[in-house]
Amino acid sequence: MGTIITLITAHLIRPLIITILVVIVLRAIFKKKYNFENVITIIKWILIAFSVLSILFFLLTLLQGDVGYKLFIDRATGLYKYSYWFMLTCGFIVPLLLFIKRLGKSIAVLLLVAICINIGWLFETIVIYMTDSHRDYVNEAFNYERELTLIIEGAYWAVIILFRGRLNAKHDITQAA
Repeated sequence: MGTIITLITAHLIRPLIITILVVIVLRAIFKKKYNFENVITIIKWILIAFSVLSILFFLLTLLQGDVGYKLFIDRATGLYKYSYWFMLTCGFIVPLLLFIKRLGKSIAVLLLVAICINIGWLFETIVIYMTDSHRDYVNEAFNYERELTLIIEGAYWAVIILFRGRLNAKHDITQAA
């Protein structure tokens, strides 16, 4: 189910901003020739349907049992709770504002909602990576990577020292001539 939501987001919701901008431009060019109300209605219902699907997916994750509930509690009350609640607000609550008739007919509001959904999607990625990273940080996991870190740092300093020595050698040659 998560991959379906990701595919819908990547291929339908993210490009929707460009679609709305094209509708704005076409509406400005062809003011009275064409009626764009049907297009605006379709975009509105795509955004609302995505929001409802996201809410259902969120509730299904919570109902998975212990794992889903622990993930929710950890993300909602943990170190990155502000990012998590901002993500939920942008992805779930803001698109539901389109049910208000006056807001749902405004193309500018549709554009802002689409941008908010994309921002919420980015915050979702940030929250997932950051909470997974900060939970994985234990001393045992760090000790396994310490050797690799020392090798990388040693190679970094070796390159700097060799490069600096090479620059000094070139500088000595130019002074001798």
